[in-house]
Amino acid sequence: MPRHHSISLMCDDLRATMDELSARGATFSTDPVDRGFGVVVFMAVPGADDVMLYEPHHATAHDLAAI
Repeated sequence: MPRHHSISLMCDDLRATMDELSARGATFSTDPVDRGFGVVVFMAVPGADDVMLYEPHHATAHDLAAI
């Protein structure tokens, strides 16, 4: 059965986050790639689908001015 979900996590510094997560035992199933909206890497999650971790190039909600 095909999966119908996708989880993405954002970070401020992809390389530093990857280093920290690797030190805690995380493994990555891809190399970082610039996808336009940000630099993306996929992290392996045992027993589940990979999770996307990315450093955004777009404006984020916490950067937007209050309306």
